[in-house]
Amino acid sequence: GGWVAGLGRSERANFLAEMRSLSRLRHPCITTVIGAVMPRGSQPAMLVLELMVHGSLSDLLQNPTVSIEGSAALAILRDIVSGIHFLHAASPPMIHGDLKAQNVLIDSKFRVKVSDLAIRAMGRGNQATGTPFWMAPELLVGAGNTTETDVYSFGIVMYEVVSRSVPYTADQNILKVLEGVIDGKRPDLPYGTPRPIETLVRHCWHPVAALRPTAADVDKRLRHFEPSLLDQTPGTRGSLRAGKGSAGLRLPPRVRERLALGKMAEVEEHGEATVVCCEVDGLEGLVSSLSQERVADMLTRLDASLDELCKEHGVWKFETVDDTYVAATNIAQPQDDHVARSARFALDALDAAASTPVDPTDPSKGSVLLRVGVHSGGAVTNLLDRMVGGPNGQSRRGKRFSIMGDGIAVAARLVRCCVAGRVLASPKVGSVVADNHDYDVRGDDDGCWLAWAAGA
Repeated sequence: GGWVAGLGRSERANFLAEMRSLSRLRHPCITTVIGAVMPRGSQPAMLVLELMVHGSLSDLLQNPTVSIEGSAALAILRDIVSGIHFLHAASPPMIHGDLKAQNVLIDSKFRVKVSDLAIRAMGRGNQATGTPFWMAPELLVGAGNTTETDVYSFGIVMYEVVSRSVPYTADQNILKVLEGVIDGKRPDLPYGTPRPIETLVRHCWHPVAALRPTAADVDKRLRHFEPSLLDQTPGTRGSLRAGKGSAGLRLPPRVRERLALGKMAEVEEHGEATVVCCEVDGLEGLVSSLSQERVADMLTRLDASLDELCKEHGVWKFETVDDTYVAATNIAQPQDDHVARSARFALDALDAAASTPVDPTDPSKGSVLLRVGVHSGGAVTNLLDRMVGGPNGQSRRGKRFSIMGDGIAVAARLVRCCVAGRVLASPKVGSVVADNHDYDVRGDDDGCWLAWAAGA
């Protein structure tokens, strides 16, 4: 909103009129705009929105401690397109202009709502807007936003939900990716994506705008899908680890004691926690070259080593829904040295992986390589129900002790940007690592540091 400060009097009046229009929008799948704060002078304008306590859909999708079943994933997609359909049905149609999972917010009942509508209310006319990887090819060559470009973006959002990842990869050249989009390149849908979902996604991101379905068409098609359709997509089928969840629900002692007394588990704010996310590099390739039993055995052996490190460093391990290993400090008990503990755990995890053979019966397969992301930030823990789609938002069954907030959101993004065999840490964590280990600086938007284990 900083550009608003430079508007003239008439443009400022138009902006206020648009804000009033937005504040009158009422739909269960649209985040309510309560108003706008217009400071005097050069200060930027600020929007006042309804409280969406669970943050963005992007954070939820990338949080490996939150379980989303196929029926819930389908309910999420239905809610999003319902909101977009509502906007497009206005007269004249309202265009969102920057639809992506990061601009879809989640309320206290885990219902998703489309947000960030102000982009089309800020006097930019038919100028192209959006985030590059979510933009339709015609926008990349100078055309303006239309209802068809919103539908294209929804196709990318469907990819985010199905894969629980962002389109393309962080190490790809952005300009080359966008040139590819203009030439027809699209994100690779995960293996096993159900055919009806794959077909709908490809229709949404069709290179010819006129051949894309309308939001009303997409809404209708999604409502005809069976709730179980998404149960076996990569984003909902769960972990490859053997015996996942067989050990019972893992809880910090204070939470377990509270439940034993018949009390409800409470949402806990930890102020700051240091979260570590570990992923096996090249896991998809291993899955294609090894039997599922061999992969599960490898992950079980790796987990055993990492579990021992958790005990050694006083790090709390979270149960996850995919093959990311998540641990954090300053969660189970207060730890003044939580940053250092997590940093030491992260570096030791690299060594533990390097000592874990991929296949003990075949030394040529080598050892496991990890990618590790670490961030220290705000954290909220809660005993969450497993998300299952229902007619009025998300119904629930089953329990999982989950962590949400800046700590897990950033750590989960960092691990996906990391190089194999290294730790990618935010500056506060990196400063601890830098005292005793060589490191390399990553000049990205997060200002993150790339560090690696001693002896590398």
